[in-house]
Amino acid sequence: MLNPKVAAVYLTLAPQFPVPERPVRAPMIVLVTAHALFIVRWLGAWVAVSSAGARLLRTDRARRVINRVGGAILVALDLRSAASLT
Repeated sequence: MLNPKVAAVYLTLAPQFPVPERPVRAPMIVLVTAHALFIVRWLGAWVAVSSAGARLLRTDRARRVINRVGGAILVALDLRSAASLT
């Protein structure tokens, strides 16, 4: 509700779904419920993926690899800087 994009979607898409002869409340409740369920599943998937990634990055082997790759990048950038001074 605080995101203006969500409000724009509801203001532009919602008027297309209800039928003028029928009540509006039920289709809107269905639309909002479907949207909430999709968001819960989407965010749940992101939580699962990010927690698995966090567990992977906490291992000693991953830390060693990250440190070595980061060190190699820093050395390469240092050599590049030194070469550009000459």
